[in-house]
Amino acid sequence: MEKSVNERTTLEKSFIKTLSSDEDFFQLDRGFILNLFHVKGISNGSIKMDNGFEIISSVKHIEELKKHINRYLGRIL
Repeated sequence: MEKSVNERTTLEKSFIKTLSSDEDFFQLDRGFILNLFHVKGISNGSIKMDNGFEIISSVKHIEELKKHINRYLGRIL
């Protein structure tokens, strides 16, 4: 059985900038950087990850995520 570990840490700004510039990742807000490969779905202000984790977010952030996912899918398909 696969285990999931959720840990909140302080990330260096340079690391955040590096991940944010990678098209496979999306910085949702200060608390979450998402690996787009693991996003399972988006509905009603929440993001569902493939490990069952659900993230609640603002409409603004959800709309930006949708745009980023469309670019991501266009690149990998």
